[in-house]
Amino acid sequence: MDEAILTGSIRYIETNLKEKINVSLIAGSVGYSEYHFSRLFHEAMGCSVMEYVRKRRIYRASEDIIDGKKIIDAAYEYGWQSHNSFTRAFKAEYGFPPSFLRAMYMTLASGGMKMGQITCVRLSEDLTKEELLVKLRETLSENAVAYDEKELSRMYALCCQVYDGMRRYSGSEYVTHPLHVAILLADMGAEENVVYAGMFCDARKKTEEKNLPISKEIVSKEIFSKEIWNLINTVNTCEDLGEIKDERAVLIKLAERLHNMRTVEFMDEDRAGIKARETFDVFLPMARKLKNEKLVSELNDLSVKYI
Repeated sequence: MDEAILTGSIRYIETNLKEKINVSLIAGSVGYSEYHFSRLFHEAMGCSVMEYVRKRRIYRASEDIIDGKKIIDAAYEYGWQSHNSFTRAFKAEYGFPPSFLRAMYMTLASGGMKMGQITCVRLSEDLTKEELLVKLRETLSENAVAYDEKELSRMYALCCQVYDGMRRYSGSEYVTHPLHVAILLADMGAEENVVYAGMFCDARKKTEEKNLPISKEIVSKEIFSKEIWNLINTVNTCEDLGEIKDERAVLIKLAERLHNMRTVEFMDEDRAGIKARETFDVFLPMARKLKNEKLVSELNDLSVKYI
C-alpha cells in the first residue's frame, strides 16, 4: 500500500475512534474502493481494517480507564453497548478484565502501591544510571529471571565504560538508554544473557561513530561469552529486521526501538516522523510475529502520534 494512503487512513481512524466508522468510510477517506482498500490494508498491517479499529478502541479505552474514567463510560464512548460486551472484548485482547485497570486507578488515587500497566514497564527518564541498576535488579527478581549478581555488576560496569561521555538528545547520560532497554527485556521475561546483550544494544555503532578506541576494546568478543557476543554483534550490525533469524535479537531491537519512541519528543520533527514511520512499517510487524501484545499496542500508539 502507498505510504501516504496508509498514513491517511490511520489518521482518519485515530480521529474518528469514538464515531461510527466502517470500512467504506475509511476507504473513502483516502479515495479507495472498499474491496481494494481492505485487501491492501490487510497486507500492510497483518489484520483486517475493522480488527485494527477494534484493537485501537480497546487500547484507547484502557488509557481512559487508567486515567480514572468508569469502565462503562469508556465502553460506551468507544462503541460498546454494554459492560459485558466490552469486558469480553478486553479480556480476549489482554487476558485480564478491565476491572484490573480500574483497581489500579483506585490504588494509585489512594496513594497505594503502583501496579503494572498493560504497556511494558515504563520508568522516569530522569532516573540516574545508579537508580536504573537498582530497578534492573528489581525487575529481574519480579519476573523470576535467574541472574548472577557478580556478572550483572560486571556487565553494568562495562556498559558505563562503553557509553562514558555520551549524551542523548534530552541531555541525559547516554548509558541510561541501554539500561532502560535491559529493564524492558527483563520485564518481558527475557533470559539473563539477552538482558546483558540489551545493555550493549548499540554499543558497536556508537563507539564507531565516536571513534573511541578504548570503548572498541571493551566491545569485543574476548570480553563476553559467545552467546552474548553473537547477540550483540547481530543487533549492532544487522539493520534489516527481516534478516535476523534469532528471535532474541529481534526482541532486543524491539525493546531498543520502544525506548527510542518513548523519548522521540526530544528529536526534531522531521527525524521524529522518520522514526515513527519506520516503527510503524518495520518494527510493528515484527512485534506481531513475536505475538507480544504489550509491544504491539505501545509501538502502535507511539508511532501513530508522529506519522
